[in-house]
Amino acid sequence: MTQPPLVRPFPPVAGPPSVRGRWLRFRGRSPVARRFAPRTRRTLAGIVALAMLGACAAPGIAPFPAPVRPPKPLPQDDAQPDASAVAEAGTTFTDAPGVVPQRGLAEGIASRLGEGLKGDPIAVSFNNVPLAAFINEVFAERLGLSFSIAPDLREQPALVTLRLTEPVPPAQLFATARRVLQDYGVGLVESEGILRFVSDESVAVNDIPLLVSGRTLPEVPATHRTIFQLMPLQTVRPPQVRGILRQAFPQDAFRVDEYALHNAVLLQGAPPIVARAADMVEVLDQPLLRGRHGMIIESSFLDADALAQD
Repeated sequence: MTQPPLVRPFPPVAGPPSVRGRWLRFRGRSPVARRFAPRTRRTLAGIVALAMLGACAAPGIAPFPAPVRPPKPLPQDDAQPDASAVAEAGTTFTDAPGVVPQRGLAEGIASRLGEGLKGDPIAVSFNNVPLAAFINEVFAERLGLSFSIAPDLREQPALVTLRLTEPVPPAQLFATARRVLQDYGVGLVESEGILRFVSDESVAVNDIPLLVSGRTLPEVPATHRTIFQLMPLQTVRPPQVRGILRQAFPQDAFRVDEYALHNAVLLQGAPPIVARAADMVEVLDQPLLRGRHGMIIESSFLDADALAQD
């Protein structure tokens, strides 16, 4: 029969209940546990301290290895200049390759002036009107816009002749008048709702503006003075008419411009040539001529009226 283990009673512990409870729990362990308890606590405290020191330390970075061979020296031409020499010489600018800007590639917002004008069609025609009077009549009296004219343009003696075969919308009248002024070498700039007309030879479509060539001065005979006539089209398109007119008339004395937005053409030249071109436009602008060919016959000894009566 096995004997029960001998249980030694714990001696009484003096002190408050909390102290007696800790003492009883400690004495209730085995002798081996009581022997290694302080050592275990010291070991855990050391592990925690090492972990905290390791977390605060920055990771080490291995240095770069030594180069296999020394770097190759730069040529004398490519060597960097001294900073003091650059400061004395100053800043230098070298042109880099790029796109050469050309007129007409990017017109910007200024080319769209007048597109928002609304109103009833306007019937107007000008015959040998001074340049300043033409600007005032079109932009102030007809379109009701505020403008200013450069002093050198107010005294210009050049005359303007613009013929309109039928009433046109305000936006088309604005575009036509501006196109005519460009041939004279007059530029249009808008600033705070006010139009400013200034001399600008770069806006002229021709190489030599009319103000420079003098082909619209009063001294020039009326039969040789440059005029303009706007011809709206009803059936055909402007490129078709332009192609035929450029073959029928010499390029040095006549020019035709297209208005694709309004389906019209602007004729420019001497009065006799413009009159003949206008008659040809009326003949070409017919539905029956679609897909057909035309022929131009010029008499050497009789004029067109006498030949038509025979």
